Amino acid sequence: MEKIGQVFQTARLKKKISLEEASRATKIKAVNLQALEEGDVASLPSPAYARGFIKIYARYLDVDPAPLLKAYEVFFRSAQPELVLVARRRLTAVPWLPPIKWRKLLKIVAAVVLAFLAVLGGVRLFRALRLRSSLPAFPLHENPVAPGGAVLLDSSKLRPPPPPVAAGELLLEARAEEDLWLEVFADETLVFYSVLKAGSPVRWRAGEGFRLRVSRPDRIALKLDGTPVKLPSAGSAPLTFTLNRRGVSLND
Repeated sequence: MEKIGQVFQTARLKKKISLEEASRATKIKAVNLQALEEGDVASLPSPAYARGFIKIYARYLDVDPAPLLKAYEVFFRSAQPELVLVARRRLTAVPWLPPIKWRKLLKIVAAVVLAFLAVLGGVRLFRALRLRSSLPAFPLHENPVAPGGAVLLDSSKLRPPPPPVAAGELLLEARAEEDLWLEVFADETLVFYSVLKAGSPVRWRAGEGFRLRVSRPDRIALKLDGTPVKLPSAGSAPLTFTLNRRGVSLND
């Protein structure tokens, strides 16, 4: 783990980024980033968190996460205590109850389970047929999405085009050239907070405007109502900006 920590620390110092800046960009606490750089994985919340932190921090510093994750797995397996099998003498117990005919009991249980599943399946089929009869006759052009979620677009299925944007709404489209971290607020509501995969277009709607935080501004293409958006700064440093009808403005 000391080798992994040296890789992270060298990459961060080379980019001249402080731990606090890295923490704000990756949403990982500075103490956890420091633990990674010092090889102190025991202080991290869990092995699952450790793997996630390594992956996110490596991508943020433009470091290949695969060898680091492999080195962590080797370290994690070597740190686990060995299991010792202890032979125990089998004791014969005096039964409290008369012997049970297991085959007969299993047949009864199986019959009850099958009957329950048959009834449950019939009820679900009835509800599905009833719901289908009440659906509108016109086709849907978009997959339904939970409130506040983002719509993942598939270019092969955009025929016919989706319904037009409601009057007064803004439509923001984003496509990443490589995997990058993205945070999107629509009208002060968080609608996306994750890694945006390369080549996967996404879009959001808002009434007033958007606030975005992107780890690699030079690797993302944005369109507002179909018009390409030119960012004030297209460097590789993380960028936070506001986007609305008046244009684009950088945030402190």
